[in-house]
This record gives sequence, structure tokens and C-alpha cells, in this order.
Amino acid sequence: METDSSERLKPYQTYNMAMVMETKESQGTASLRDKGEFLCLYASTLYSCGATAMRIDKNLQRIAGCWQCSADFSVSPTCVLVTLTDGNGGSFTMSRSIPKDKINFDTITRLSALSWEIHDKGLGIPQARERYEETVARKRMNPWLVCVLASAANASFCELFGGDWIAILIVFVATLDGFFLKSILPKYGIDHRIAIIAGCTVSAIIACTGFVFGISGTPEVALATSVLYCVPGIPFANGISDMLYGHHLSALSRMRNALIITVCLSIGLCLAFVALNIKFV
Repeated sequence: METDSSERLKPYQTYNMAMVMETKESQGTASLRDKGEFLCLYASTLYSCGATAMRIDKNLQRIAGCWQCSADFSVSPTCVLVTLTDGNGGSFTMSRSIPKDKINFDTITRLSALSWEIHDKGLGIPQARERYEETVARKRMNPWLVCVLASAANASFCELFGGDWIAILIVFVATLDGFFLKSILPKYGIDHRIAIIAGCTVSAIIACTGFVFGISGTPEVALATSVLYCVPGIPFANGISDMLYGHHLSALSRMRNALIITVCLSIGLCLAFVALNIKFV
């Protein structure tokens, strides 16, 4: 069945919740569309896992250069935008919503390695997509192990900052409970900001047992280090990096998210102080 050419040349089309803009219809544009869809998916995954905009841009340029086109990349607070152009004057622009995912340096490392594999081995789109699917489908570290390791890390900071052995034990238990609560609540549809507040509140209440019962000589160290797992260090660092390399929208978006997390952490601490009637004067 034939279709009217005006329908085929619609400037805006939707593919899997993504907006696509085509500026030229040619034989090469169909291939450009495939490249754009993959690169936009690739960029959104990297961004959601915590990669800096500079790294994403370099990876996209590396892959696009191998596929005989050039790529422009930008980020808004809610989506990534990728524009491809080829030597024949064809262009393709696609945006994709940024998935809500957790920081994952292993995925970032493997996707960056994929860009080099595409560049060095000349992989086509089917092979690249297959490698991508294998990477994102990899089983993540056991969440219980992550919880225990985060607790051990906070306990180590407590010892580093001069906490006694009772304070170290308190921090380990406080982090274990708070981190578990922060991780489990979003699985039940609870907003992640509420989960952060709840986790910090629980951790702070447990950490304050040193004040309440006088069982530790360094209760202030236990309190300060029990909520370190919620400090948004990576968003702050990535925001500064993006700002330095000219990705201002990405930087502002990440700094805003980091500020929101910091506010949630502060609210959690305040709720714990109110619940235990603790006053610092």
C-alpha cells in the first residue's frame, strides 16, 4: 500500500517515547536514523549511570566518527538530545527521557569500552546494540552486599574521624538500617526523596543513642558519619565537571539534584532530633 509522501516527511515522529526530527529524506537518512536511535539510547544510559557530560560527548564522537557522521550532544533536566549529520547534508535529531537509574560505574566503564570496541573493530549497529544489551543486562552486585559494604565504609570514616569502638558499631548498625530503608522504599513506589528522608531519619535516630544513653565517648562523630551514604558527592562533582567543560544545562540540573538530596538529608536529621528531643546549644 502506497503512502502519501507528505506523511513520510512529517518533521516530528515518535519512537518509543522519544521525539525524532528529520530534516532530510534520503537513502542515507534511514541509516542515520538507526545510528541516532542507538546513540541517543547509549547517551541516556550513560548519563543516568553517572557519567560526566564530557565523557558522554567523547564517546559519542568516537562512535559517530567510526560511522561516518558527526554527533552533537546536549542535556536538559529531563532528557538527552543527540543530533547526527553526515557528509551528504542529511541530519537527524532525537531526544530521549533520562531513565531513573542508580549510579553504576561498572556500566559506565563497560559502555565506554564499547565505544572503543566500535571504533577499533568497526562494529556495525546490530553488533553494537547486541553488546549494549549484554552490558545493561548484566546482573548487578547483590543489594545486601552493597548495604553491608556501605555500612563498613561509614564505620571506617567514623574510626578515621576519631570515633571510639562503640561509635563505630553504632554507625555500622545505623547505616545498615538506614541504607536498607532508602534502597527498599522506591521499590514500593515511594518517591526517592522521601526514601532519603526516611533513611537519614532512621540512621540519625540510631546514631543518637550515644547522646541518649551516654554509651559512647564520641557520639557526635557517630551522628556525623552515620548519614554519609546520602551525601550527593557524585552529582556535585559531575556538576562541577560539566560546568568547567561548558555543559551548563547538565551542570545546573545535576547541582539542583544534589541540592535537593542535601535538603532531604537535612530534613531527616532534623526529624531525628525532634523525635528524640535533642537540642544542640
